[in-house]
Amino acid sequence: MKNTFAKTVLRILPLAVVNALFFYLLGTENSTTQWICYGFFHLAYLSVLTTPLFTRSNRKRTNTASLWYISGWYFFLELIPSFVCIWVNPEDYTWPLITQAGLFVVYAFWFLITYIANNHINEAMAEQKMYSTRIKSLAIRIKTIQSHVIAGGSTYEQLEKNFLKISGSPIKSCKEIQPIEESISILIDELELAITTDNTADISTISNKLNLKIDERNNTLKFIH
Repeated sequence: MKNTFAKTVLRILPLAVVNALFFYLLGTENSTTQWICYGFFHLAYLSVLTTPLFTRSNRKRTNTASLWYISGWYFFLELIPSFVCIWVNPEDYTWPLITQAGLFVVYAFWFLITYIANNHINEAMAEQKMYSTRIKSLAIRIKTIQSHVIAGGSTYEQLEKNFLKISGSPIKSCKEIQPIEESISILIDELELAITTDNTADISTISNKLNLKIDERNNTLKFIH
């Protein structure tokens, strides 16, 4: 609670100082140009304050830093025309308005594009992590089955080949090869059943099918990518 209050105070304090100086030095009777600059300065500061709303769901430091970088640069770039125009106070407010509106449009577009790109990157990373977990789980299943087989026998050697082939497979995947991966999972189930019933013929046949199916998966993946 205290930490949240302290953060809130720190965020509001710079804005309070700027407002105090603005009204102390210029008063409340200001030109259109000065009010435009005053408004865009607050808009820039508000952009910085609202950046955490777009980064809370994003735990990757690189992606989070990119959004803070954009908001930070916009804020400091906005300071220059705002303070210059407030101090110089040109009668024609057209160019100050166009300049600052242009800065905001560039900032908003850059921020939005980066935010969308970051989301796509996060989704791709999450998908890749899921595929990585899938391949590892298949390898672990084969290793678990192998642990119940006497070492040195033909069945053990066949399972070792299956394990080495699946564990050496690329972890990346895609929707096109998901049916093949499901077939691999089914073959592992059949292999486990054959070992449980000690059906040597089926073990050899299923093990060979499993190797072929893993090769099919990897070759299809190479062809797609």
